Amino acid sequence: MVILCTVLVTGACDSSEPEVEIEADFITVGFEDHSTIQLTKGSPEFKEINDEAIRIYQDIFLTAECLIGSEYIEEIKYNNKFVEIEFIEPVVVTTYSDQGEVYKTLELTSAMFVFTGEYARHVLDEGLTTVESPDWGMFLSRRSFGNLEKMVDVLGS
Repeated sequence: MVILCTVLVTGACDSSEPEVEIEADFITVGFEDHSTIQLTKGSPEFKEINDEAIRIYQDIFLTAECLIGSEYIEEIKYNNKFVEIEFIEPVVVTTYSDQGEVYKTLELTSAMFVFTGEYARHVLDEGLTTVESPDWGMFLSRRSFGNLEKMVDVLGS
C-alpha cells in the first residue's frame, strides 16, 4: 500500500488555461459499480476527456510522493470512479508554478484521475515505477476535477 510520504508545495491557483497538445493512446473510464468503458480515438468523448485530464495533469502543484504498490492500483480501479489515460510511448509534460517557473517535468506513461474513495481528487502516476519498485506516485492538481467528473457522469448515464 502506501510506502513513503513527502510533500512539496508551491503556489496557489492559476487561472490560465493550458493549451493541450498531448493525446493519449488509450482512455479507460471506470465506475463505482465496477464497470468500465474504453474510449476510442476520434470520438468526441475521447478528445474532451483527454484534454481535460491533460489540463489537470499540467496543473500539478503538489507532490505527495506516497508510493502506492501496483498491486493496489487494480483494487482502486475496481472500487472507485476514475479516468485513466495511457500512452504507448512516454510523453514529457511540464508543470509550472504560479510565477511561470517550471515546477516539475514529468514523463507520463499512465495516469489515473480518481473521483471517489481514499484517493479522491488525486492524480496517480505510473511514471515513478521501475521493475525494482513498481509503485505509483501521487500528485495534487490546482485544477478542479469537477469538469472531468461531469464528463464521466454523462458517459455513465
